[in-house]
Amino acid sequence: MAKRDIYEASRGIWCVGKRGRAAYIVKTSPGAVFVDPGLDPSGADMMMGLQRARVGLSSIRAILLTSGRVEARSAAIALQRRSRAKAFCSEQAARRLGSELDIQTVGDGDVVAKHFEVLSNPEESEGLCFYFRPGRALFVGDTSFAPTFEVEIVLPCSMPWRDP
Repeated sequence: MAKRDIYEASRGIWCVGKRGRAAYIVKTSPGAVFVDPGLDPSGADMMMGLQRARVGLSSIRAILLTSGRVEARSAAIALQRRSRAKAFCSEQAARRLGSELDIQTVGDGDVVAKHFEVLSNPEESEGLCFYFRPGRALFVGDTSFAPTFEVEIVLPCSMPWRDP
């Protein structure tokens, strides 16, 4: 496993990785979620992140995937086997990721793990979806601009969303 930075990016949001390429552990009231845990295929970096964030593996409730990128697949499978958490992604992404993951597909307006609203565009062929936690953060994966999304602002995933 490559060395990763692990730090609290915002209250309850732990970053595992380097700027521009990161995965997240987000603490919520019913339990924590992983966001795009695809940096280390074994999931070892996310396990270290759990220790640092003082989150137990049994409290993981969901694995949120912003795309169907292949590097996310191995880590998501490893972490799902350990945590038994369901993975969530778009239908297009699910087709790319294959059948080894227990996936529930999501679309625009769906709410995942009680706290994350899905923002997506069904016309977008790559199957990107963003996860918005109102008042806290917008997780956009490694995308900083998606031309088919009609939004006024898209924050890089390393920047926490803050209400004015």
